[in-house]
Amino acid sequence: MKKLLVSFPFLLFFALPAISHPGHGHVSSDNPLHYIAEPLHALVLVVVLAAVGYGVYRFRKQKKQS
Repeated sequence: MKKLLVSFPFLLFFALPAISHPGHGHVSSDNPLHYIAEPLHALVLVVVLAAVGYGVYRFRKQKKQS
């Protein structure tokens, strides 16, 4: 289960380019806002930030125990 949770963000990251195409969003793809405003990109951003936050939490928790 842990391997699945760790690999899911990577699988999601590599799957998203397959569904991108010209005109798939409301914001131009050369605009940095595109990666925040578009739901598919925002989902990846949220998953990555959650994974990093969880990693920091676990690191700090482990450091306190030792």
